[in-house]
Amino acid sequence: MGEFGVLIPALNPDEKLGQLIDELIREPILNENIIIVDDGSSPEHQHYFNDIRARYADEVVVLKHEQNQGKGAALKYGLSYFREWYPQIEGVITLDADGQHAISDVLKLTKAFNGKDLVIGSR
Repeated sequence: MGEFGVLIPALNPDEKLGQLIDELIREPILNENIIIVDDGSSPEHQHYFNDIRARYADEVVVLKHEQNQGKGAALKYGLSYFREWYPQIEGVITLDADGQHAISDVLKLTKAFNGKDLVIGSR
């Protein structure tokens, strides 16, 4: 199985973002290529990003939009970063910052990928 990236757009997250990162870090297939795009979060939410940077400096990249540009723009920014800096990855999985996606389902997506151009999961 190939290497996967995880892309998380985030606007004004809460503690669930840190919990999600903690879960991802425990999964060997998901723990090396994680990008969070802070899409213009307010100052009172910056401590969540700072905590993740401090705990997972080697595993997680936090990119930032100074102003909110929308989820689509955050995803495009993250995907562009993956293309430029992680050309070896086989696929990118996008997750919401609120922890609504079960890691067990994410792992199922990695198994379903198997060389396909696109895999979509739905709850």
